[in-house]
Amino acid sequence: MRATTLRWSATGFVMTLFLTTSAAAQQPAADPPGEIDALAAKIEELDQQLRVLQRKLEIEREQAAEKVKVTPTVTAGRDGYALKSADGDFQVKFRGYIQADGRFVGDNDTTSGPTTFVLRRVRPVLEATAFKIFDFKLMPDFGGGQAVLYDAYADARFAPWLKLRVGKYKPQFGLERLQSATELTFIERGEPTNIAPNRDLGASLYGDLAGERLSYAIGVFNGVVDGGNADLDDKSGKDVLARIFALPFKNAESDAFKGLGAGFAVTSGSQHGTLTAPDLPTYKTAAQQTHFRYRADGTVEGTTVADGAHWRVGPQGYYYAGSVGFLSEYYGHRPKSLEPSNAVRPDRALTFDKVTSVHYSGTRHEEDQPPHLLVQTDVCYSRCGEEFGHPCQRFCPAHVYEMVEEGGRKRLQINAANCVHCKTCDIMDPYQVITWVPPEGGGGPQYDGL
Repeated sequence: MRATTLRWSATGFVMTLFLTTSAAAQQPAADPPGEIDALAAKIEELDQQLRVLQRKLEIEREQAAEKVKVTPTVTAGRDGYALKSADGDFQVKFRGYIQADGRFVGDNDTTSGPTTFVLRRVRPVLEATAFKIFDFKLMPDFGGGQAVLYDAYADARFAPWLKLRVGKYKPQFGLERLQSATELTFIERGEPTNIAPNRDLGASLYGDLAGERLSYAIGVFNGVVDGGNADLDDKSGKDVLARIFALPFKNAESDAFKGLGAGFAVTSGSQHGTLTAPDLPTYKTAAQQTHFRYRADGTVEGTTVADGAHWRVGPQGYYYAGSVGFLSEYYGHRPKSLEPSNAVRPDRALTFDKVTSVHYSGTRHEEDQPPHLLVQTDVCYSRCGEEFGHPCQRFCPAHVYEMVEEGGRKRLQINAANCVHCKTCDIMDPYQVITWVPPEGGGGPQYDGL
């Protein structure tokens, strides 16, 4: 029993000595004087440096954010090149397209035109946006070896239902005409588009109503002939346009009739042509060969001219289901024109044109003598022109009276030296505003050899 007690006492002593030694080994040595203060100062210095670095990073992030707000973005893709302001309020885009065609004639008929390749459309397009609501577009065309301005207009998008367009652009009339040339199935449009105006100068209000299920357009334009493209107006009258188009199932749950649309368009105006500018259209085939035009040879007898009101109407519609579509439009127009007074061309044997007849009459007048035909032009330019279309151009057998264009307006030109003294004008004038007096010097027709 005693031996066991001694063994446990020795063991306890050894363990106590081991634990005491281990604790003493783990006790740090005493710090020299000032080392703790130096370490604290170092820590404070590192903390200050860390704070400075953090602030620098914050400043860099703020500067980067400000730079993003003012730096424009430049993009390039299949839709062209674009330069856009950082806030998106301003944007400039440049794109364009080229369309070529080959026209092959299978016979020797020269009236069908030559076999040729042609650059049908070469159109650079410049578009811009300002203040997010104003859009601009400029598009010339260099196709066919000519330079023609097609689009030059500005849009103001005040609201989805109220937009204003001013400049030269497509009047909102023809359904297929309103489609971009890049979206056409064929390179040429259908025959009905021959009647729709191409480009005109004017202003129109347009927009979408009822959740884009109904669109409208009303406008005033200079007025062009069917298929016309003009930059100015040669008359005072203007054309008015109205169009409405509905997509009744645009927001329907079913996709079956979402692609169904129908509408109606109408234009009304007036046209008044002259011998030199009849103001009537020419119609072309898909190969751009003329297949119909009004008769015009520069003479009163052989020239048809526009003279009065004209209008167009166009019901239109389409249906698209997936990749399959159907488009239909029908256009009717009624231009008022003056047909040639003589349907038969002079054969210069038994019948003669007016100028030749004047020559054979032997009429002579001094070119500098006072006019012996006096006309009250205020009535001629207003009432007579509006109601009778200047009949003096037709009833005079010597082509004395001629309406010519001057400064965009019509002016009566009196070719007094042609007068054969028949006094038809004194009799046929509906307002009796033409006064005939004997010319000075005894001038007039000689009728020698008749």
